[in-house]
Amino acid sequence: MNRMNKKHKITSFGSGVLDIHSAPFDSNSGADKRDGDLEFKVGGAPVNGARAAGLYVTVALILLIADDFLGKIIKELAFDEFKEQTLLLHPAMEATRASVISGNSIITKRASTIIQDLPVHIREICANSEMLIVGPMTQKDYELTKQILKTNSNSILQLSKQQLENAGMCIQLAQMAGVTVINDNEATYWTGFSDPVKAIQWLRDRSVKNVIITSKDSVNGYCDGNWIFQPTIQAKNVKSTIGAGDVFVGTLAAMRVNGKSWRKAITLAMTAATRHIEKSGVTDLSRLDQESLTRKRVPFQPPKSKFKVTAPINKLTVAASSLIAGLAFGILM
Repeated sequence: MNRMNKKHKITSFGSGVLDIHSAPFDSNSGADKRDGDLEFKVGGAPVNGARAAGLYVTVALILLIADDFLGKIIKELAFDEFKEQTLLLHPAMEATRASVISGNSIITKRASTIIQDLPVHIREICANSEMLIVGPMTQKDYELTKQILKTNSNSILQLSKQQLENAGMCIQLAQMAGVTVINDNEATYWTGFSDPVKAIQWLRDRSVKNVIITSKDSVNGYCDGNWIFQPTIQAKNVKSTIGAGDVFVGTLAAMRVNGKSWRKAITLAMTAATRHIEKSGVTDLSRLDQESLTRKRVPFQPPKSKFKVTAPINKLTVAASSLIAGLAFGILM
């Protein structure tokens, strides 16, 4: 069977990145040159999410790259790693992005796409999946992101800080998504509230359906009419937090299409993210489930006040508030 015609549980979509990994550099050693190995891997949010989801369900991975030298390297690495899965690389970027990763530090720059429309076969793959993961993009990719979100209402949206600089634009994207997943810093930057409950309420008042906010201490969410507050699982040994949010999203998607409740899916996603932070390696679902029940949680006091979710405000008010929020963020920057 042609894998492109196969129905997938999850499709992960976004820009591909060439990750260049090096051993952590000790700046106090007095040396400015050292021997060491560099490791090249295909990376980025859609890849990290696909790796996590692919442990439990069938996944299609759609990567946007540029037809340049780094893009060719990504092609070779991606086809080698994902040869047993559906993989499509589409030349759509102004330049292929690279990231330099050392320990828990990363240097990168997000590139924009150079297209406004995606081919029909890409949209069909997204539409035919049970769930769609849409990775972080740039402000210039607004129309393209809208086009992808229109293909599948059962979607998870991730947003970059560059996108969040335009608060109103991100509200419109989040209104189209099945659930929007951001971390606490992104939530504060977007809404102006450091309290995750207030941030979620702010988004709910702007007709955003479902929201999950992650942090090192807790996961807070509003999903299908229910508030969710969960303390995170303590990492035994923090090796690197880079990509942990993507692992959370990929595992969350896999658990949801496998019929898990939001609460259970979030618990399992937290466990997988913690294992990623520890570099504990992959594990099967039964062990993941066992660890989610037995591992120690971060001390956490659930918010005492839960705000009443108001009725969605009218479109004119949404547009006006989005414009004001966008202008405000622009002035502050």
